[in-house]
Amino acid sequence: MKTSFFLNCQFHKQLADMKTICSLIAAFILILTSSCTHEYHVSTRGDDQNKGSSEHPFRTISQAAQLVRPGDRVIVHEGIYREQVNPLFGGDSDSKRIVYRAADGEHVEIKGSEVVQGWESLGNGVWKVVLSNSLFGDHNLIAGEVILRKVLDRSTPYHPPHSTSIAGLSNTTLGDDRFYNNLFLAPGDSTVSEQWIGLNAYNHVDYEFPVHISHNVYVDGSMPFEGEEGSLISNARPTGWKLEEEEGRLYLHLSINPEEWKMKRPIITTELLGKAVRTGQAWENPDGSPLQIDTDFFGNVRNNNPTPGPFEEPGSGELRLLLWEEK
Repeated sequence: MKTSFFLNCQFHKQLADMKTICSLIAAFILILTSSCTHEYHVSTRGDDQNKGSSEHPFRTISQAAQLVRPGDRVIVHEGIYREQVNPLFGGDSDSKRIVYRAADGEHVEIKGSEVVQGWESLGNGVWKVVLSNSLFGDHNLIAGEVILRKVLDRSTPYHPPHSTSIAGLSNTTLGDDRFYNNLFLAPGDSTVSEQWIGLNAYNHVDYEFPVHISHNVYVDGSMPFEGEEGSLISNARPTGWKLEEEEGRLYLHLSINPEEWKMKRPIITTELLGKAVRTGQAWENPDGSPLQIDTDFFGNVRNNNPTPGPFEEPGSGELRLLLWEEK
């Protein structure tokens, strides 16, 4: 906010040897700038309950991103930050940007990866680790955008089953995808194109290979694939979903009633998933045995008629689910 004050001063001086009055008008312009700029600090030794000052910094960049406004700055101090940052606001202009930067002379990394331990050396620079299916989840909760784009100017290698050797190269022509028993929520962002909400993208994009989509649930205005078998649209009430970090723990807040989604759904198996078109590879366990995804995100046993989404029978109403905690 800028306030300008104008002060006009007129000085009269009578010269003794002259009958002429000289007027000297001096104009002074004083511009006083009232600044609303804030500077927030983030440190791996901080706490999101702090005020975000240099003496009492936040723990996560995400916490600062919820508070900054045009003209503000976020100073991130040395360390690795494993988080997804979704700023609530953007800048207004070149002079009113929101600036995120590392502290002077300090190295900062932002990663969305998990730390995986237990790697086994197979020799010749090849390492192996077996990951539990629970790390990925079998049925997903998808609240972002599903965007489909062909990539024809770049080839990606693919491999024979359980091997690191290269079987061939392929570009991305779209299709041969599988979506079963998932829970789709709208992103909650009015700027997101309707085309990318839920699986609506498959209704607008040409793909080379068939897609396998069935028994998904769509809420909060998310949109299904038109050729889907067994889809269910449930917009009776908003889920009000949000993620919250508290003392090194990540929680999902969700308001749902899975009783409204009752229908017969399949267990995900190697037989159901079939084989990838281009490689001819089946979805199977690392040892080559048939796959059956019969546990949920938390390791709980799936029912014969599984609940859509990553949680088996999570309950109804206002839920607060612990997704991850810092070790």
